[in-house]
Amino acid sequence: MKNNTVAEGKTAIFTCIVQNLGGHRVAWIKADSKAILAIHDHVITNKEKIKVTRNDGSTYILTIEEVSPSDEGFYMCQVNSEPMLHQVTYLGVVSPPVISDSETTTDLSILENKVARIKCVAKGTPAPSITWKIKGHFQDEIENKSLLIIHNVTRNNMGTLMCIARNGVPPARSKTIKLYVNCKCKKTQF
Repeated sequence: MKNNTVAEGKTAIFTCIVQNLGGHRVAWIKADSKAILAIHDHVITNKEKIKVTRNDGSTYILTIEEVSPSDEGFYMCQVNSEPMLHQVTYLGVVSPPVISDSETTTDLSILENKVARIKCVAKGTPAPSITWKIKGHFQDEIENKSLLIIHNVTRNNMGTLMCIARNGVPPARSKTIKLYVNCKCKKTQF
């Protein structure tokens, strides 16, 4: 059996080939929790997303639909022979990035010559990397920084910033943040 990495919400398929089974039975077990999922071609678990089929006399297929992070772990195809025979495989679950609105900076207004701290937080599996694209009076791209710090902000820094979260699982996500810079003007007396 081969290890399997599947995107969240997709289908995972495991194939176990057992020859010369005789009167023995094949069981599918989630090894880390020791939960029996199926015996031969009968599903034991009450999870409707788990299915088991047999293509021919020797090929047993375990299908897990709409995979979620809780499905991640080791799975075992086991024959109840003496001694017991088994093969173990691993299901890894990946998920596309999601930018956390509650932890990410919203549009920001700051005084000239101050420090702008702009944060972009993304979650996903594997952990996403953050890239910043800065538009306005200057064009720049900054890799792998969830916290962007701009010292001594000037009006030239004013514009649109975009944080882009990528982790190799499509789609990438982005969020636009506007940076406004307020003039630290001197008061004049009349």
